[in-house]
Amino acid sequence: MPHLQKIIIVWNNVGEQTPQKLWNSLGPHPVEVIFKEQSTNRMRNRLQVFPEIDTDAVLMLDDDTLVSVPDISFAFSVWKQFPDQIVGFVPRKHVVTAGGTYTYGSFELQDPEIGGGDSSSRSNLKQCTSWWTRHKTATTSP
Repeated sequence: MPHLQKIIIVWNNVGEQTPQKLWNSLGPHPVEVIFKEQSTNRMRNRLQVFPEIDTDAVLMLDDDTLVSVPDISFAFSVWKQFPDQIVGFVPRKHVVTAGGTYTYGSFELQDPEIGGGDSSSRSNLKQCTSWWTRHKTATTSP
């Protein structure tokens, strides 16, 4: 990834050690990886303004997604054209089951040649400016 400077992993597994030692034993790595241990498991932990964030673009991914390098590069190129906007893809879906109830879940990975669109439309990808992250964190109480 040509523009990747570092990876910050928000570690929400409260009470479990991060895999930092294992990760370091597999190095050296082309970019720094930082684990941020959290005291509570909350979805909004990702919106904190970590002092290690020193770029205008921030890429947020969930741990249950697969995103290709071309998809991330494409999202970054779009963000560069609209740096004051949140750029990303909506990864989740709501469907009605045969029994009439709604379910919520992820899109399944499919071969784009046989339908289902390209993988970027199913990626759990949100790229935003550090301004948005700072603003959202400052206006959201812990």
